[in-house]
Amino acid sequence: MLAKGTVLAGRYEIIEKIGAGGMAIVYKARCRELDRYVAIKVLREEYIEEQNFIKKFRAEAQQASKLVHPNIVDIYDVGVEDDVYYIVMEYVDGDTLKKIINSSRTIDFKKNMNIMLKVADALNNAHQNGIIHRDIKTQNIIITNDGQVKVADFGIATATTTSTLAVTSNAIGSVHYFSPEQAKGEKVDARSDIYSLGIVLFEIFTRSMPFVGETPVSVAIKHVLEEMPSPRNVEPRISPNLEFIILKCTKKDPNDRYSNLTELIQDLKREYAEITRAQNNEKPEGQIFGDELFSHAGEQKVNVNQPDENQAIMKDNATSDIPNDGENELLIEEEGLKFPEEEGLKLPEEDEKEIELIQEYFVKNEKEAVRDWKNITKENLLENKVQNKIEIIPEEDDELPDEIVETYYDKGDKTVYIGATITSLIIISIIVYVGFMFIKNFEQSLIIEVPNFVGKDFEVASSEAEEIGLVLNKESETYSDIEKGIILTQGYPTNHKVQKNSSMVVSVSKGAEMIVVQNVLGEQSKTAQSKLEEQGFTVKIDKILNLEKEEGIIVEQVPGAGENLKKSGLVNLKVSFGKIPSEVVVPTVIDISHVTAKRVLENSYLEVGKITYKPSATLAKDMVISQSLKSGSIAKPGTKVDLVLSNTNNITSIFGSNGSGDKTNTITPETPVLPVKPVTPVLPAPTQVPAVTVTRDPSLRKIELEIKPIVPIDKVDVPVMILLISGAKSNLKYNRVCNIADFPFKFTAEGKIGDIVQVYIDGKVQIEDVIK
Repeated sequence: MLAKGTVLAGRYEIIEKIGAGGMAIVYKARCRELDRYVAIKVLREEYIEEQNFIKKFRAEAQQASKLVHPNIVDIYDVGVEDDVYYIVMEYVDGDTLKKIINSSRTIDFKKNMNIMLKVADALNNAHQNGIIHRDIKTQNIIITNDGQVKVADFGIATATTTSTLAVTSNAIGSVHYFSPEQAKGEKVDARSDIYSLGIVLFEIFTRSMPFVGETPVSVAIKHVLEEMPSPRNVEPRISPNLEFIILKCTKKDPNDRYSNLTELIQDLKREYAEITRAQNNEKPEGQIFGDELFSHAGEQKVNVNQPDENQAIMKDNATSDIPNDGENELLIEEEGLKFPEEEGLKLPEEDEKEIELIQEYFVKNEKEAVRDWKNITKENLLENKVQNKIEIIPEEDDELPDEIVETYYDKGDKTVYIGATITSLIIISIIVYVGFMFIKNFEQSLIIEVPNFVGKDFEVASSEAEEIGLVLNKESETYSDIEKGIILTQGYPTNHKVQKNSSMVVSVSKGAEMIVVQNVLGEQSKTAQSKLEEQGFTVKIDKILNLEKEEGIIVEQVPGAGENLKKSGLVNLKVSFGKIPSEVVVPTVIDISHVTAKRVLENSYLEVGKITYKPSATLAKDMVISQSLKSGSIAKPGTKVDLVLSNTNNITSIFGSNGSGDKTNTITPETPVLPVKPVTPVLPAPTQVPAVTVTRDPSLRKIELEIKPIVPIDKVDVPVMILLISGAKSNLKYNRVCNIADFPFKFTAEGKIGDIVQVYIDGKVQIEDVIK
């Protein structure tokens, strides 16, 4: 992972990580030479060791960089630096077509046709330059903030689709648009893009997908075998002409599709004209090509934090140049504005004169005059019209003149001196009390109570502590699941009293311990899981369809090799489901439950077809009475097997006799029920071989089976089923979910000469033998 500030090729400065997928990590960067933002897709480290992949990646990206079209995301540069393989491309601002379709409430046929014309024109330009996209889907089509249409991910589609059918979180999304030849791993050409474009047409005009399934395998099989559903059955407003275009694009045989995009564009233009004529009461929104797409583009809401990779290449504006300082531009615009100065309260001139007079002089008067000081008005003061004689003495005079003192105090009034003495004593007492309380409060101000800092950021807590006179010191830093920098413990309990300016130690979280994820691509799932768990990670394994890797091989890991992940963090592994075989053997699903039968058929690339019910004297409700295809026959992947199920609640057939005394169809195991031991399983090494060992005893017409687990083991509980096929009857001899700790165990099957014994482990036939 590239750090902020890293510079590639001496010109592309990494700003931030803005997206990630299974193959690449996307960064926002600034081109120093052209002063503009760009998006840089950096290949994950685990792919740099695959030379074929690198060769295709660079060749296709360099070729795609030559494409110049207004509806194609521009590729500016391709390079490698210190094992960092990267593509520099246009940085775009907008939403993927997938998101717009999912969030729209109605279908705007004219607008949608305008979008598809621009996408088709972009692809046509690529095809004419020898570039096939190979991964056209609504997630790779972007509608920018100003209404432009952009097709993304030219230059990496080849490298992606030749290695896997399903990559990262877009696994199911990609397989929904695959042509039949892509699903079968055959050579593709421009007509494969036309097929994918037909799926996009179906989606944008119906707001649904033509083929859906629980797994990428089931969706891929439907692309190969099932007929395309009628778009008009989903959306009746679709015209017959538009339905013809969609169905022609999505023909199974590439020879039956449009031979090139020029033909398709002509038909799309005709349909656009028909839609416009049907809406002749509306003003046309613009030309098919060249003009802006939406008249209300500015009203679109754009989420710039999308998780998918293509959001990473969305730019800030049409030019993608970094603007000059916007604040400076605003200041220039506001330069002529004048804000009033802060003036404060203005008094009339005569009021100002009065204030100056009072501030400059000290007024003394006779006893009555001073007592009535509050009654002196401005006019009296200025005009010297006080009732009694008043004199104005400069303030700087330290002592009153004797004549003033004589008029203010009565020399013969002794009570004045007594009152003055009492007053002095009272004042002294007050001063002593106030001084005592001041000293007491001062001492108390030196003691503080310690607050609770646990759970706060250390820097924030340090500032708060400093305000109350406490110093925090880091005693230790510890790895934890708590965010880095958060205080875990403190030296004093909450509300503990300490002297001001004391210090207190705290322990601070270092955050989660980060470990470098090792590379497990290409390894067996069990080995990869063990390696990652030894590092302390949690591992999640999912199966995906892959055209090149054998079953059980790791084809993708997220996070990728070399990335940092916290201890106990989750690593997602994708393990190859294996290639789709051209033919499969039909398994037996008679005498087992409908749910188990469905799983057995799906594991053999078959599907449950029509289900009917009828009474059964021996089988419980929803148990399979018969199947439409005979066990052991050959069928093509995706073939549907019709089932007949029991609709009676006959539980005796599971636990004992069928009531007639004939125990031929009893499916109670002939060996004791094995207990499920609550023991942590000791998993065998991946080198262990056959799941079942057969020992024959011809004289007794018995077969002794030693049941061993399938290798590699990726489950703790495994279903085991043993069938004895005698003529047209299939007798269930053993049907249990066994814990790995129960393996190995022995089972003796007994039957007539010519009877067939089948052993299923985890829904797959592990052995099929004839009693001799």
